[in-house]
Formats: sequence, structure tokens, C-alpha cells
Amino acid sequence: MGNFANFFKEARLNGYGTDGARVTKTNEGYTTEIRYTSEKYPEYEYIDVYSGAEMFFGREEIKKNGVPHFSMSYGGTEYKSFKDNPEILECLKDALVEGALNPATLRGPKHYISGNWVYVVDDTEKAAPEGIWWVRCTEYIIPRSEFDFLINEYSLEPHEVARFLTARMNEFMFVEKYQVAFICSYQGGSVVL
Repeated sequence: MGNFANFFKEARLNGYGTDGARVTKTNEGYTTEIRYTSEKYPEYEYIDVYSGAEMFFGREEIKKNGVPHFSMSYGGTEYKSFKDNPEILECLKDALVEGALNPATLRGPKHYISGNWVYVVDDTEKAAPEGIWWVRCTEYIIPRSEFDFLINEYSLEPHEVARFLTARMNEFMFVEKYQVAFICSYQGGSVVL
């Protein structure tokens, strides 16, 4: 694994608002900036800037020697507030830590169960021509009961649940029908200069 992959793993384990990152709130608390640097990989810096709370948009970037090396934009919605339902946020954080332990995973694992909640991610759109890669993915958190229902009702494998949800995103009453608590979409990859 190269320095970039090692730093990316370390940044994901120490970023996302953990104690390992420097967090700055600006614009009366509506914009948050998370920065992470490493003594082991001093040429890299991780930056995550997002605005909003229950509806949010942001961008993650990794710079190498001050030059953008990786960039990813994202946006999503908490359909069930993390403040009112802290177990949903815990599910997300735990899934992201689990995903950070696997350098081949951009965010979390295909599915992750935490108590009554399940994190699932559809990251089927990937490309890596000549070492330059990009990815588009959507992640969801749904109740475990809904996850089990979808697997049984539609004969899905656990890793297929997110793709099933992505295919139905435009259905009338999507959030209510599938009890979606959280949704976030990402797109990004290598920066070619």
C-alpha cells in the first residue's frame, strides 16, 4: 500500500470530527472545517469542509505538498435528526471506522449493523483507468427491521440492499416507504493536474 492509501486510511480514522482532527466552526456554526495532518506522512493534508446540519453539502480533499491530489463532493439529508436519534449517528460513525480499516473502501462497508440500524452503501460506479480513479456512491441508514424485510421480500443479499434503494430513489414517498433515516451521495476521485 502506498503513502497515499496509508494516509487516506489514517485520515479517515482520525477525521470525521474525532479528537485526532483539528475542527473549526465558522459562519455562526453552519460551516465546519475538519483538517488532519500526520507526522508519518507530512506531505499530505486531509480537509473536509461542509455546511448545514440536517441537510448538508461538503467537499473532502487531500493535498500532497499543498497541491490537490484527491477531491470528493457530497450532499445528504438526515431524515431522522441525529440529535433526536443519536444511535443513527453512532451507526454512521461505526460504519465509517469499519470502512477506514479497509483501504479498498471509500466510505463504509457494503452493510454494517449497529443495534436497530443498518448502514448500506451503493458504490457500484467505480473506474480506475491507468491508475486514475473515480467513484460515485450513495449511502443510507435504515431500520434493521426494514433491512431484514427487504432481504426477505425481494430475495436480496445484504450487499444488494443499497443498490435496490438507489434504483428506487425517485419513487413517490421513497423516504417513508423504505423508512430511510439518512442518505448521502458522493462523487470524486483522483485529481489530474
